[in-house]
Amino acid sequence: GVEASSRDIIGLLFGELWCPDTRDLLRRVQYLREQLMERKMPSGTLQWCEEQIMFYFCHTENLDKYRAFPDFHMPFGTVQLNEDTKDALFYYLDIGDTPAFRVVAPEEGWILKGGEDWLRRDPNGIVFPWKHAPVIPDDGYGADDGADPDDEDEEEGPPEQGP
Repeated sequence: GVEASSRDIIGLLFGELWCPDTRDLLRRVQYLREQLMERKMPSGTLQWCEEQIMFYFCHTENLDKYRAFPDFHMPFGTVQLNEDTKDALFYYLDIGDTPAFRVVAPEEGWILKGGEDWLRRDPNGIVFPWKHAPVIPDDGYGADDGADPDDEDEEEGPPEQGP
């Protein structure tokens, strides 16, 4: 299991490596992680450390076939899900299709849906972990506000822009 402290943020990337969209999202999440691990506070200390922010690739396929390739590199932890666990997580985290990226703060009790949209809008993680972030203008890639259009009352994506 994964234990979390009160300051922990967990990024969960769901997908399968055979999918080009998953591999693209994996590269973007890895870039975000690298940017976060290098960011310093005005005092010169690191803003994030390995113990505070963790990323996991959640999948159902066996990764051994990929490990045989010399250029295979998994930049962070992996969790192989059985079908029951996958179904439960997809329900709990409101995942309809993969690839999907969720940011979770277990001790604070929040889950950010729409992580894929936030990665498009804030690839360097300037306002990460995005839960209470200011509005980031659309970057022209067509990212919407991250909210499910069927869930008009939810505050789960980037906040709406004012006039």
